[in-house]
Amino acid sequence: MLMAAPVAPTDQTLPAKLIDDAIVEALCHLQFTSGDLQEVIIGRISDFAVKRGFFPERLPIADIPAPIRNADPSLRFQPTIQFRSKSNTHLIRIGENAISFHVTGVKQYPGWEEFKKPLKDVVEGLFKAIENVVVEKIALRYINAIVRERHFIDDIHQLEFEARVGKVALDGPINLNYVTQVGGDHIVTTRLAHSKFVQGSLPPNTSAVIDVEVTTIEKFSSKDPVEVLLWVEKAHNFEKSAFFALIPGAVLNKLKE
Repeated sequence: MLMAAPVAPTDQTLPAKLIDDAIVEALCHLQFTSGDLQEVIIGRISDFAVKRGFFPERLPIADIPAPIRNADPSLRFQPTIQFRSKSNTHLIRIGENAISFHVTGVKQYPGWEEFKKPLKDVVEGLFKAIENVVVEKIALRYINAIVRERHFIDDIHQLEFEARVGKVALDGPINLNYVTQVGGDHIVTTRLAHSKFVQGSLPPNTSAVIDVEVTTIEKFSSKDPVEVLLWVEKAHNFEKSAFFALIPGAVLNKLKE
């Protein structure tokens, strides 16, 4: 039996920001279709990114021919080029059928109000650059690295969840995923992991990783940037609720701004 903290209801009492947040990457990913040629899509979105001072970097997947990428569901929505800000903390990644905006790095996340300004620019820029865009999937994702000295949590099992096999409580390294549908068109996937299960660079003394991703339902589609941004705003509230449901109250009181 596995028992995890449920997604808490959206609550205005949740803190807007923490004194020392755990976010190492925040991103929003959009998958779309369009009647334009693939080369036209890449060119127009690239022009949008360059005009905002981002520098292009070709990604290795671009070496795979487009017909092969488009025939493989695992590759179709992968980016082929990325644009990096001068500070190396902001990324725009694009492919023929996808675009994403990222903020990466420890203590680089500026807070939701600042994050959503360039995100809004990216979403609106997509609809202006490409004709007949239909957004078919959206994902808002936050990856949080809980560090012992900064976040007062020494072990993943100090988070607000319980895991058992039969009647025996698990107390070692753990990797747990669970999914909850909230509202009409938001699905929340929460991934909890000990650092030994996580690939890539993490801050020293990371005791746990909390990865919360909010995605659209399967039949979602939108031709309206306002509707897309409204979905993202709601997704952010659900993401916060899922994250804070796992943080002990005593710890949260220490971290509130």
